[in-house]
Amino acid sequence: MKFDVKTVNEILDIDDAFKAPTKLMELMMDDDKRVETFKKFLEVSTDMSFDWFHEYFSDDYLAFSKIVELPKNDEVLRACNLKGWE
Repeated sequence: MKFDVKTVNEILDIDDAFKAPTKLMELMMDDDKRVETFKKFLEVSTDMSFDWFHEYFSDDYLAFSKIVELPKNDEVLRACNLKGWE
């Protein structure tokens, strides 16, 4: 098993990365589930030299951006300017 979006989603019992922060907060507030979940992550990797969730969210964003064409920064700025935002 490797540390990837699919594995994290399975451990957290979610179907999309946008649900991860809420689920993680829920698990952190439960003493038993917090330890149980952390042990599941340690079964995947014990390497603490990198931020697991940074990679998780980056990988999910990359997969999403291949499906949906995201606006470029200048397009976002132009749209905001058209609405009168500075």
